[in-house]
Amino acid sequence: MTEAPDLNDALARLKAFRATWNPGETINDESGLTADDIDVVTSFVNDYPSSD
Repeated sequence: MTEAPDLNDALARLKAFRATWNPGETINDESGLTADDIDVVTSFVNDYPSSD
């Protein structure tokens, strides 16, 4: 079985992807996903207390 990606690595890739879009821009018309949606998710993960 393959190992799950590290959360920090996945978050870094998501942030890099997000940086290619303007605020409010729609990333996927079918789902309605926007750049702002990604901001909400990444902010939550950054603010969530870590067990480290």
